[in-house]
Amino acid sequence: MELGPFPMTPLEEIFKVLLDRRPDIRNSIPRADDLADYISWMAEEFGETYRGKFTLDSIPTPPVSSGQHALAERMMRDPMDRQAMSRFSAEFASQSEHWSIQTGRDISIGRMLRYMPGQWHTSEYFEVYYAPKGRCTIYFREENETLSNGAVLIVAPGILHATPCYADDAILFSIMVRRSTFEQVFFRQLPESSLLASFFRKALSGDDEASWLYFDTQADEEVQSLCARMEQTFRQAGSYDKQMMNALLTVFFILVLKKFESTARLPRSRDFFWKRDYSAILSYIQENYADAGIEDVAKVFNYSTRQISRIIKDCLGLSYARLILKLRMERAADLLSREEVSIAQAANQVGYADNSSFYRAFIQYYGKTPGSYRQDRRKGQLAEL
Repeated sequence: MELGPFPMTPLEEIFKVLLDRRPDIRNSIPRADDLADYISWMAEEFGETYRGKFTLDSIPTPPVSSGQHALAERMMRDPMDRQAMSRFSAEFASQSEHWSIQTGRDISIGRMLRYMPGQWHTSEYFEVYYAPKGRCTIYFREENETLSNGAVLIVAPGILHATPCYADDAILFSIMVRRSTFEQVFFRQLPESSLLASFFRKALSGDDEASWLYFDTQADEEVQSLCARMEQTFRQAGSYDKQMMNALLTVFFILVLKKFESTARLPRSRDFFWKRDYSAILSYIQENYADAGIEDVAKVFNYSTRQISRIIKDCLGLSYARLILKLRMERAADLLSREEVSIAQAANQVGYADNSSFYRAFIQYYGKTPGSYRQDRRKGQLAEL
């Protein structure tokens, strides 16, 4: 399924004309109250020049909630309605789920209107931006990120940003996902043992002012087709559409992670600069934790051991030694759940040459012997049956 094409609509042509008349808005990122004033002015100009030609129902995108629709109708009827402007300003500054995501839905998707100013705002939900064609710049407090050629950007809740699209060929999709739903369709797809998964969780924790993740999908046709399918499904109003949207977004994330996990990057304004080979470093450690010392990793990637240690600490919040212990113990626990694997075999597979050192490490990590752990796991499995 193809996405687009998306020629300029008559409404976007109008927005372009109006925006060109307001260089104060076009040449800056407006605050929420500035945008509310601009919309009031635009509604007045729109009403005088184009009255009767367009209605809100004729706007194909983006989708709006009933609250947005009702408030916009008020602004169209009376551009000087100060109460409506105040409400607009408050909602534009900090966008809530009930304002942006329709009742009964977990996910909302729509194409950003070109030449509609993108104001500084935060949201209480996750925002996923996808740029299949053209170029569109996402603005953050300390840096900008230009999306093109199928780039995917996941922005955590509470992160101040703006998304103006001021080009005829700029195509930017916005997927708004409730917090609870994002937990299900993204975080639950990440393997618990994956180091990159741990990094993604940390990067999207929202603990700082720059929590986002970028993936370069290189105009991948499968990713584009899934976005098109989501957009089409969202605009339908049939049974199971909500469940279908959730399933499609799950597949969308799995596909991006599976094919483009190594392209991930995070804000440059954090305490360290994410480099593409960091993904390769984490993957290498993941695959070779049983016998790779920090010196081996440093040699493979031409870093010093101190640099490797810092990278691991910054990405995962762990020392290299603690990371290796974590990987070994979690893998050992998995092996011990299998009846056909002996304790000695489990110890050997995770990198311990003798059972005594394995026992000491296992007891220190889990607080019980490997044999006791295996018995407890067996009891738990029987109880589930």
